[in-house]
Amino acid sequence: MIFPKDCILCDVCNAEITDNTFIANQDCFWFKDWLYCNNCNEKYNPKSELELIMEIKKDNDLSNSDLAKPIIITPIEKTDDNNLV
Repeated sequence: MIFPKDCILCDVCNAEITDNTFIANQDCFWFKDWLYCNNCNEKYNPKSELELIMEIKKDNDLSNSDLAKPIIITPIEKTDDNNLV
């Protein structure tokens, strides 16, 4: 199953970080496995614990980034004895 994204959201508070064309509407911080809007970054200060991948600035175009790619879920296959592969 493929789920296209309408925009990019903060992983902490679900605030919209981009518009529907994936242009950033605020500064935000992309850490390994997490995306923080500016407010959540200031509130929780994750820099000490997480690896920073990219600092995103307002008006950056993220349409060609991994953040804008659709979510793809593949079915789990089962063997004849109902064990997962």
